[in-house]
Amino acid sequence: MKFFKTFSFLNMFVPEKENKATGIYDFGHDNRLPNKLLSWVLDSGIAKKASAKRAAYIYANGFKEVNSGNLMVNDFQTANDLAREIAGYVSYFDGFCLHVSRSTQGIKIKSIPFQNIRKKIDGDYLNNSTLSAHKYDKTKDETITRFLGARPLSPDELNRIKDKGELIYAYTKTADNPQYPIPDYFAGIEDVRTSAGLQKFDYASLRNGFIPSAVMTVIGDMDDEIKDAEGYTEKERFDEALKSFSGDVQDKDGNTGQMKLLVMSARTKDEVPVLQPFDARAIIDASNSKREIIDRSVCRLFGVNPVLIGFSDAAILGNQQALAIASLELSNDVVTDQELIS
Repeated sequence: MKFFKTFSFLNMFVPEKENKATGIYDFGHDNRLPNKLLSWVLDSGIAKKASAKRAAYIYANGFKEVNSGNLMVNDFQTANDLAREIAGYVSYFDGFCLHVSRSTQGIKIKSIPFQNIRKKIDGDYLNNSTLSAHKYDKTKDETITRFLGARPLSPDELNRIKDKGELIYAYTKTADNPQYPIPDYFAGIEDVRTSAGLQKFDYASLRNGFIPSAVMTVIGDMDDEIKDAEGYTEKERFDEALKSFSGDVQDKDGNTGQMKLLVMSARTKDEVPVLQPFDARAIIDASNSKREIIDRSVCRLFGVNPVLIGFSDAAILGNQQALAIASLELSNDVVTDQELIS
């Protein structure tokens, strides 16, 4: 009997730890937790949709324009464009990053990828675009000073930030995440990953399904060496004849217009291969019945009522009061996110 080793997910989900060797706080046990969060959400269609819905409610109709004095956004964004971009990061990570640069014209800000930033033990920040790439390149590490405040800076401070600027790392600090934001859906990340897994299972079942329209068994050997006057062997003639009714003619995408014909060979009738089908209907039915339960759970992890994503029967979807209540719930839930951005 074979015994299979089981793996614990406990160490995978360490939110943060101090790494004195590198001088930063690792974001997750392998310092790639935000990248995994992004990947897991994007793998699940329903998680991505719930995240986008939450971001839309965070942004709402934009933020009220205020007299910002000498505060500017970058040349390609209005204040509300910037707010919309930030809302997307907040829906994924419960936090966002802004790069700050100063000039005689004022303070300029722009949003930068949250997943590429790590907090340094000394209080500044590490920025490296390869943190979200396939392979980490330490030579691309750059240190950015934490935002020193919207105030006149001393000559020493100006000299310190003149090349790299400053960085605002915005999130709400709580007992379970003193260094990094941990989104609420992280507590149910298994449901998010299960949702993605069920999608892949359905797709794999379709791609790998064995559904021939017929099975043909050829008894005896077929000559594949001696060619006739036109240069074809007996085997080649047989294969060509099969194409006319087997659906073996493919289009540019590799698809055919009909089911495949399975062709097998045997030296004698007694050696004809035995096809042993496996009935996977119970497994498929179980996954289908579980899928909506999991997807509804994923919606709630993002604070989104499933009815806003399209889950429910026509009577509920047509009930304006039910939709209004669900919308109000989400509007109230994102207030803290809007306050963080403001």
